Amino acid sequence: MKKSVTTCNNPNLYQSGLHERNRTRKNVYIGLSNLQKGDYEVAIDKFNKVIELKPNYARAFEYRADATKNIEDYPSAVKDYDRAIDLYGEFSVESKEVYKKRFKCEQFIERNYDEEKSTK
Repeated sequence: MKKSVTTCNNPNLYQSGLHERNRTRKNVYIGLSNLQKGDYEVAIDKFNKVIELKPNYARAFEYRADATKNIEDYPSAVKDYDRAIDLYGEFSVESKEVYKKRFKCEQFIERNYDEEKSTK
């Protein structure tokens, strides 16, 4: 029995798919590089572009959360970590690490809330 092989008869469609995949990879690498260098705003911008291209790419949400956490935007980081967990799957190995990062952000949020409350 012969296996059916799907081929792309439209070279433009094939090229556009490759182009999109390359743009996604490029933005991920540039974003990670800037995240490591401490240039968090550029990293966030690159991860935003990745999410635009691939809205269900869990790592992009996780990486963007890592960057927003570093600029102390903890509520946005928690939101992105939640989205990453949803995309990874609640009980996946990847989610276990994301839960840890999310928990740390929640601790910062609580600490900031307690500090504000005590100064009033």
